[in-house]
Amino acid sequence: MKTALFCSNCNSRISNWLDEIETISEMNRLCDLRNDDRYVEEVHPVPKGYVLRVTNSVLAERQRLVPGWNEEGRSEDWMNLGDVLERVGLTDDLSRLNGCCGLDGGDGPNRVCSCGSLVGTENSDCWTWHQFVPNPKTTYWKKND
Repeated sequence: MKTALFCSNCNSRISNWLDEIETISEMNRLCDLRNDDRYVEEVHPVPKGYVLRVTNSVLAERQRLVPGWNEEGRSEDWMNLGDVLERVGLTDDLSRLNGCCGLDGGDGPNRVCSCGSLVGTENSDCWTWHQFVPNPKTTYWKKND
């Protein structure tokens, strides 16, 4: 069964229909989660067509492999930028659009639905993974019945 991301404000679908990655074995098989200190341009940790659920055992594994990462231990969903629909643009708030080669995502949500709601954060700079992290306060997931 597939799932898609929707805007909570206007109920528009804002992602392609995706398969969920929820286990460590699926993550290790499908995702490119290289962690090194050099610039890694164009590394997409999650392949197109999937969403990685960084929660439960997957979150614990990421915490184990990358000590200090996500100290709050909050769950996140990670998507490929190619799965975000065109109706999702960039914010007009220039303070959220920092980066040298793309967007570093360090200043909070930087992508907006066509209705104006901040729906997530794009990371696409030369020193970051290239991914989209939905804002759980302004989006929701819906299964394809």
